[in-house]
Amino acid sequence: MSKQLKNSNKSIRIFGTLEREVMEIIWKNKSATVRDIFEQIKQKRKIAYTTVMTIMDRLFIKDILKRDKVGKSYFYIASSSKNDFF
Repeated sequence: MSKQLKNSNKSIRIFGTLEREVMEIIWKNKSATVRDIFEQIKQKRKIAYTTVMTIMDRLFIKDILKRDKVGKSYFYIASSSKNDFF
């Protein structure tokens, strides 16, 4: 889950471990599907596809990610740059 801390006039968001991992991949690749993210994370550790899908959907609901449907897949992009968060 993300938390918000107030630091002067700037709001800093702190991500959970998996949220941060997803966001790092999105920022690096500009856009990605759930499958793209899943394939990268599963190389590092055991994880379910549905777990990645849930995290990405929650980031979308929080307006941290935006998504566009292309065919049967959603392509996710970050709503803000990495610098906006850190």
